[in-house]
Amino acid sequence: MDKNRKLRRYNRKDYTQLVDFPVEIVGRDGVVRRYSFEESVRLYQRRIASASSRYPDTDIAVAEMRHCRLRIKQLRRSYFARYGWTALEGARDGVGAYAGEVAAFLRRCLAGIDVDPEGYALSSVTPDGGEADQRQVFYAYPRLTQPGLDTSASSYLLYFYAFPEEGESIEREAFFQFLKALQGVQSTSATVEGLIAFHHSADCGLILTGKGAGKVVQQIAASQLLEVPTHEPPTDLLQQGLSLLQEGEYQGALSKFTAAYELNNYHREAYIFAAVLSEQLGQYADAELAAVMGSHYFPDEAVLRYFLAVSRLRQGNGEGAAEALEGVQTYPALSLFSRQILDGMILLSLGRMRQGRRTLLRARPRSGAQESALLSTQRWVRAQLAARSVLQGAAAVLTAVILWGALSWSWWLAPLSVVSIGLIPATHAAWRRQYQRLLALEPAHGLKLIEQSALQGMRSPQKRRL
Repeated sequence: MDKNRKLRRYNRKDYTQLVDFPVEIVGRDGVVRRYSFEESVRLYQRRIASASSRYPDTDIAVAEMRHCRLRIKQLRRSYFARYGWTALEGARDGVGAYAGEVAAFLRRCLAGIDVDPEGYALSSVTPDGGEADQRQVFYAYPRLTQPGLDTSASSYLLYFYAFPEEGESIEREAFFQFLKALQGVQSTSATVEGLIAFHHSADCGLILTGKGAGKVVQQIAASQLLEVPTHEPPTDLLQQGLSLLQEGEYQGALSKFTAAYELNNYHREAYIFAAVLSEQLGQYADAELAAVMGSHYFPDEAVLRYFLAVSRLRQGNGEGAAEALEGVQTYPALSLFSRQILDGMILLSLGRMRQGRRTLLRARPRSGAQESALLSTQRWVRAQLAARSVLQGAAAVLTAVILWGALSWSWWLAPLSVVSIGLIPATHAAWRRQYQRLLALEPAHGLKLIEQSALQGMRSPQKRRL
């Protein structure tokens, strides 16, 4: 299909109709699949993130991203129109077009209580502290007294964060910091606010908290964050995820892994599989979240710390990547070669070029090991570093020649030396942009940081005890 036909197809799409859930979406393989509200939103957000790599033509990539954003708005509007309720209208001023996300989140969280979620209302609360500009806070309370409801634990706080779709932001950082702080609260006191459930996508985050750990809170927590409400044991969810992984249903598998560790915070394998798969899909924020949460409950799990460093490095946070590896010496499922490659890449990201180059030069794979993915990354980076050095050296020689000419012939040549010497930092800046761009791409299209043998070992249910 030529470019003009593709653009005309985008322009003919209708975004005004209300859609039903689950949504039927035709995949690139032509197969029609059914998605829940949350799954469909994330699907289109992944398409936005990968549009530039899937469509080399800028106009088509821009049209694809515009189409996906309009579809997401349509999905959120449709969900609120079909499943929202009047008492949530008070939150619209704070969340705007995200009202559908709020309604879906509350329905999922309150499903474990023997009351109708539509019996809850929201009122805006002015937050205290430095995060006042990064979030909206709402008080969720039952409008009417309902039989069997434990009124001492029936009101909650809902925190809403809006993120920019791409890049780092203070809102996203504030969301994860607050989430991490809440994860550490284990108190059952009726006066201490604790985490009940959370949800995040590429452009927003939601956290529900409550006081105490009574029956109502436990019932909510038992079903928190499941894409499809279920009461299956975490181990069963993990096995289902592994089955979906073998069938090539990567997003479905990731949902199962995420559900498993959210249902049981001490499920080590679920964190590892979620971090591995998110990294391979290029969903680095999700990989970081799984690794951060897993490292909180299993601080000595080296593999989780490794994937935390990888996800942070890919998002341009070299300092955070280095911090994640502090004190970690060995990796049962990973080789020394992979650690050396990662260390070298982090040093380059931090601007410590000589140390990074030496670390990459010293890195050697195990004898007979099949680590072609990491070898290709090592060779590419070394070649690009060599090219950078050659260009910078050429610029330095050119500067010296021009200065010699200015001294020997004419001072009018001196201004040219300013231009030539400026090529040295310009070459480094261009190299750094290319380096970070390839790190940020999906592993299939950019730089690979995980050896395939380790991935196969961690994915196989026979390799780990579940």
